[in-house]
Amino acid sequence: MIIKFDHISYSCSMEDKKRVFEQFARQYEVLFEEINLRNISGKQKLFYEKHQYHDLVMFDSKESFPVELTVYDRCKTKEPGLALENNKIIIKTNDRKETGFFFEKMGFVPQGNVMVLKTVLNKQKVVLQIEETENEYNQKLDNYGFSSLAFWSNNVEKERKKLKELGYEVTLIEELVVNQKKLYICFVVGKQGEIVELIGIK
Repeated sequence: MIIKFDHISYSCSMEDKKRVFEQFARQYEVLFEEINLRNISGKQKLFYEKHQYHDLVMFDSKESFPVELTVYDRCKTKEPGLALENNKIIIKTNDRKETGFFFEKMGFVPQGNVMVLKTVLNKQKVVLQIEETENEYNQKLDNYGFSSLAFWSNNVEKERKKLKELGYEVTLIEELVVNQKKLYICFVVGKQGEIVELIGIK
C-alpha cells in the first residue's frame, strides 16, 4: 500500500549542478545532500547510458512538493515527460486512459480533470494532471528536467508483486543507504513509460 508521496525527481548533469542547485535553493530548503552515491543496478535500464554514481540533493518546501535533484555525469535533452506547475504535477502521455489506470494503482483517485492522492503522512494532497500528446517525450532518468515520482510503501515486496502481475515492468528490490537510513528500493515502469520509484524500510 502506498502511504506517502516522497518526491519528484529532477535530473541534471554534473556540469550544470551549481546552476540548478542555486535555482532550487532560491525557493526550497536543503534537507540533505549525498555525494557519489552508487546507482542501484535496476536503474541502469532506465538510463540512456550507464551511470555508476550520482549526487543527490533533497529539497523541501512548505508551499510545494519535495524535489530530489539527481546529478549524473551527463544528461540528454529530450522533452521532459513531467513538469511541476502551480502545485500540480503534469505528466505527458500518448494514452491518457492507460496512464490514469497506472496511477490509480498508486492510490490516485480521479477528481474532475485531475487525479488526487491523499495520504495520512502527506500534509498536502498530491494533484496529478494528465496531458495526452502525440509528441515523443523523455522516458529515462538521465534526461534534463523532471523524470520520475517516488512513493513510500508499507510493503515494497507486496506492492512490486501486485504491479508485476498487472503486467508492469519492475526492477528487483535493492538496498541503498540514503541520509544514514537503509532503504529498500525498486522502480516500476508504466506502459506509457512513466517511471515510479517505490521506497520502503524493514
